[in-house]
Amino acid sequence: MLSTIVDLWRKRRPGPAGPFEEGVAAIEAGRYQEAYHLLTRALHDPAADAVLAAGIYNKRGVALVHQGRHEEASADFAAAIASDPACTSAIVNVGNLALERGDLETAVERYEAALRIDEECALAHHNLGTAYRRMGRRAESVAHLKAADKIRSRTWFVRLRDRTPR
Repeated sequence: MLSTIVDLWRKRRPGPAGPFEEGVAAIEAGRYQEAYHLLTRALHDPAADAVLAAGIYNKRGVALVHQGRHEEASADFAAAIASDPACTSAIVNVGNLALERGDLETAVERYEAALRIDEECALAHHNLGTAYRRMGRRAESVAHLKAADKIRSRTWFVRLRDRTPR
């Protein structure tokens, strides 16, 4: 089993192919300003449909958050949701900004909205558990944190497998 995992890891896709992929790689490397510019360039790609545009806006919002530009990030997350109302990552990120501000009610609303779209969104479960813990709602917190762990344990191998070329 371990050798299979190692083999899959070695066969993962090669590096970035376009401005979106390069922008995501720049975020992962901590180069947030560069990521912002690459993702802005990706938005101007005529091949970017609404779902891809939502992903680009969301990732650009993440780059902005890391630069401390929260208002601009909020606008990008809103643009992502406008492009694709089912963009759970952007919905969760709106909740994250609310959580950081201490607006627990809005955070909970956003995380619950993401879970109505995708019950398997581990990050929404985890962050909802965190918000509930801050509100003193211990039992609900524990339930969502456990749900997040269960989803993650079930999906880690699938994510690794899906990163490999076929």
